[in-house]
Amino acid sequence: MDASKLRANQLIEIELIDENNHDRGALRYPSRIEDIGTEYMSLAAPIHNSILLTIRPGQPIQVTLRVKQFNYMFETRVVSRRANPIPLLIVEKPSKIISVQQKREYVRLPINLPVKYQLLDTKATNPIMQGQTIDISAGGLLFIAADELQQSDRLELEITLTDQEIIRCTAKVIRVSIEEVDRLKRFKLAVGYEDITEAQRDQIFKFIFDKQREWIRKGLIE
Repeated sequence: MDASKLRANQLIEIELIDENNHDRGALRYPSRIEDIGTEYMSLAAPIHNSILLTIRPGQPIQVTLRVKQFNYMFETRVVSRRANPIPLLIVEKPSKIISVQQKREYVRLPINLPVKYQLLDTKATNPIMQGQTIDISAGGLLFIAADELQQSDRLELEITLTDQEIIRCTAKVIRVSIEEVDRLKRFKLAVGYEDITEAQRDQIFKFIFDKQREWIRKGLIE
């Protein structure tokens, strides 16, 4: 892919590079290309655990992006930072962008969203239940369920991101935990999406990015 194909407002993920052992960071952080110049680009400064990351000039980073369902990657270096009107990283414009095939680790956003779910069972018609998310990512979610399910159970999900954005897909229960609150048991289910489309993943990814920026504007993120 040619660097000239990069566009402003393109959603990306940033990963820090450790030059001492040539290892990559454990996390990728959602970001966006804000502006593209002849030699430099500006990227939205990433957030982790509701805190704006301090990435110093000179730090090498890896940037991952998706174009028409294909993943691409390039490495660059932060040359400076800007705080206004939004926090930005100024980086060197890449000379080379390569196609990659790799499993993605998705950033999780701690947020309470309404979710409906129905146990998929070919032998019975199960009721539609209601729950609430604890966190969400483009790969799955953790939510509070009304009743206990089993690991490997398959569900039909309906996740309400906003009044106009609803994600419908199937998911598989990865982990079940039980906790007691005021002598009442509640069930927490970690699920991974199954038949979700790339467009739906992008929709969730954009929701997470936009929500983080909204929290910055409201002063809810330092």
